[in-house]
Amino acid sequence: MQKTENRTGCRMPADIEILEASLIEEPDNLGHLNRLLDDARKSDLRYGEVVELHPNAIIIITTNLNYVANREFDFSVVSRMNKVQHRKDLTEQQLAERAMFRTGCKDMEVLKQMAKVMKRLDAVVKEEFGKAGLCGYREYENWIYEYMRTQNLVKAAEDTVLSKLASDEEDRNLLRQVCMEIYVE
Repeated sequence: MQKTENRTGCRMPADIEILEASLIEEPDNLGHLNRLLDDARKSDLRYGEVVELHPNAIIIITTNLNYVANREFDFSVVSRMNKVQHRKDLTEQQLAERAMFRTGCKDMEVLKQMAKVMKRLDAVVKEEFGKAGLCGYREYENWIYEYMRTQNLVKAAEDTVLSKLASDEEDRNLLRQVCMEIYVE
């Protein structure tokens, strides 16, 4: 059996991040995670190996329940967590401020307008296509970078946002219309 970073990290003072844990399907993997989170803080693996969580090791489990592929956490894992924090989506203002810092774009009015478009597109994609988590900060920042490169908001949106949200031309036309409605307001 091959050693993984998580197994190595369990044995030393470490922060161990388990990304998108809601996607863990194998009962065996859930069982091992649960045993590490239990009071005993150890799990017996196949072939006799024992993984014991170091007293100064911390397991951090993150997930974005808005993503299309994710689902609710397994309750057996949630019940073993010491703390659960739910984060609210960023506001348009917060998105713009974060993007200004991360991208270097200094035009706050453009950033806020783009954030408004992203929020509206996200809502439409959820309502019309039943998909969540496709229109987030990555797409927003990619749009900003492309806008900074081309100085063309529409073309930049086509190549970084709309093309990801819908593969069908009719659906992309609906999303284009949403974008234009915001700019007309």
